[in-house]
Amino acid sequence: MKSKNRNNIFSVICMLALLSYAVFLIWSLLGEIMKSSRDLISSEGKISAMEVQVGEAEIFKNNYSKYAPNLEKMDQLFVDKANPVDFIKFLEDTAGSSQLDLKISLPPSLQSSSASVQNFIALQLSAKGKFSDALDFTKKIEMGPYLIEIENLTIQGSQEVANGQNEFKNAPKNSSEEDYASRNVTAIFAIEAFTKK
Repeated sequence: MKSKNRNNIFSVICMLALLSYAVFLIWSLLGEIMKSSRDLISSEGKISAMEVQVGEAEIFKNNYSKYAPNLEKMDQLFVDKANPVDFIKFLEDTAGSSQLDLKISLPPSLQSSSASVQNFIALQLSAKGKFSDALDFTKKIEMGPYLIEIENLTIQGSQEVANGQNEFKNAPKNSSEEDYASRNVTAIFAIEAFTKK
């Protein structure tokens, strides 16, 4: 009987070991199946997204002739970094039409640096003329054909109004807006013009 009990215990232990091994195998296989299912679902989602993108690209390609004029206009908003002559000419012509004397230079912080990797050109503009003309110039360059940002604007008054007769210190306290508009000023602009890549 002892030997029969021993055989039964041994059989139960072997069955438990086999059952544990089978559960471990099934558990790991189920884990792999679940992981593969998640990967498959993710891949299907990516494929669907790529199919949508390909469809959109195809639509864009078929309608490119409709988009081309607007794309060209957008391209013209950016300054050609290698040859900014047109942009500088625009600034000079705009200053001339606003009756300002314009001086264009690099900001002091950029004069010592070598070729930059930025996607804009930084310039410092010094414009001399009437206050009202400086405001007109500001509006014109902001509304102009180039994508620019005025980073800083400093306006310094001179001692004379445009006609050279009155001085600020002798001007009456209740000077009219017309007096201010006709005063000579120096407007110093720090601008950034965005460039083509």
